[in-house]
Amino acid sequence: MSLTDLTRFETICRDHGLKVTHQRVEVFKAVGESSGHPSVEEVYAIVAPRVPTISLDTVYRTLETFGELGIVKRFMSSDGRYRFDNNIDQHQHLVCTRCGKIEDIDWTAIQGLALPKVSGWTGMSLGHVEVHGLCQACRKDG
Repeated sequence: MSLTDLTRFETICRDHGLKVTHQRVEVFKAVGESSGHPSVEEVYAIVAPRVPTISLDTVYRTLETFGELGIVKRFMSSDGRYRFDNNIDQHQHLVCTRCGKIEDIDWTAIQGLALPKVSGWTGMSLGHVEVHGLCQACRKDG
């Protein structure tokens, strides 16, 4: 977690009238400190030892608010769980089909892809893209 990330977090909160509380800072830091793209439960597991009074519901609501404000990206992963990412820049994800590990991939070619014109549809944009395969660790084990 860099100072730039925390500054961006604080600026977005203040711009939207959201207080920068200890709990919110810890939830934001937990997303960035996670080794992947954590679920609500995984963020809670990181934050709870630091903030023993925090509830799973508070973490859920905080992450939902962060997603709405663009502080973090929220996406539904192929495992059917919402995941959170502090990388808010346009990017895609690599997902291991064995262990479920998720990594960012910067696939600029897909970002410039022309979308098809579909009758009756407007405002179309490329949403969340996952590329599935085996991560290096699973390839070695298997």
